[in-house]
Amino acid sequence: MIVKPKDNGKVLNNPGMGWFLAYYTDNVDTGFGVRLKDGDTLNWFPGCNGVSFRIGWGRVEPQEGKYNWDYTDKIAQKWIAAGKQVGFNWIVFSTAGTPPSTPVWLRDKGAKGREYSGNKHFVPNWDDPVFMQEFDSFLKEAGRRYNGKPY
Repeated sequence: MIVKPKDNGKVLNNPGMGWFLAYYTDNVDTGFGVRLKDGDTLNWFPGCNGVSFRIGWGRVEPQEGKYNWDYTDKIAQKWIAAGKQVGFNWIVFSTAGTPPSTPVWLRDKGAKGREYSGNKHFVPNWDDPVFMQEFDSFLKEAGRRYNGKPY
C-alpha cells in the first residue's frame, strides 16, 4: 500500500520538538528574550514550543546553598502559562556576564582552576574534586526543583 499524505497547510506543532527561543545566552541579560515585548511567548511564531535559558550557575547560587531561582522562574512562568516547555542549560564558564558563571565562593572553597584574563572570571578545572562535588550538589538541587514537571 502506498500512502500519499496531503498537505493541509497547517503548521505541525510537535510537542517536545520544534523551535525554542534562547532567552538568555552565555550568562548575559541581553539575550534574545529581552528583545521581546513583555508577555510575548511567541505564540505567533509557528512551531515555537518553548524557551531555554543558558545561564551561569553563579547567578542561581551566588552564595553557597542560597539559591536565586527567581532569576529564571519569573520569566519561565509566562511561558509555562502559555503551554510552552522550559529548558535550562546551566553553564560554568562564560567570558561574559556578571556575576561570573562559576560562583566566586567555589574558588574560595579551594577549587582548582584559573582566572580568565580580561574579566577575572574563575574557570575551574573540570576534574577538580571540589568543583565536581559542588556542581553535582547544585544539579541535584535544580533536579529537585524542576524534575517531573510537565513543562
